Amino acid sequence: MPTLLGLFAIVAWFDLRHGRIPDWATGAGFAGATLGGTVGGVAPGTIVLATLVGLGVPLIARWASGGRLGWGDVKLSLVLALLVGPVRAAVGLVAASVLALCGAFGSRCEAGIAFGPYLVAGMIIVLALERVYGL
Repeated sequence: MPTLLGLFAIVAWFDLRHGRIPDWATGAGFAGATLGGTVGGVAPGTIVLATLVGLGVPLIARWASGGRLGWGDVKLSLVLALLVGPVRAAVGLVAASVLALCGAFGSRCEAGIAFGPYLVAGMIIVLALERVYGL
């Protein structure tokens, strides 16, 4: 997990700097999440629910925003959901959205915002809350 957190820190930086999430990063995260889930004995139903949350919610958001949410954000959401599970992913997506809204109020957002760092921050918040409060 620490290696993947390092990878996602790079993803957040890259998205802030270049306005996109590279495919190699989401591909590496997907490989790590898939191998970790298979080796760790995660139930197939949990994987399916995580996929529905991590892929379904961002796809609906992409459609509702008229395509302003990028494909990199959709792929990153899927990877993060596979890593943390469906319930934590749902809470993390809500946290990321709240953080992004707060960031949007601080700027004009005419060109849009990089959502990748908010996704990573939302998932880190969920993992920290779980560690501290046992959620």
